[in-house]
Amino acid sequence: MPILDGISMVRKLREFGYSHPIIGLSADYMMQQEFQAAGAEEAYSKPLAKGFIDQIMTDYQLIN
Repeated sequence: MPILDGISMVRKLREFGYSHPIIGLSADYMMQQEFQAAGAEEAYSKPLAKGFIDQIMTDYQLIN
């Protein structure tokens, strides 16, 4: 079992001043709003279409 769940981790990162994009990913569709309320720019539920993560990273200019 992890020490922090994803939503708690997003909150901690923002508390410590992390300003880069955070994209939440969960198996639970209902968690998307909680991720965004915690400070994530976006949140998605699994499964994702092939190539979707590459598109997100390109949109946020995390890859070329």
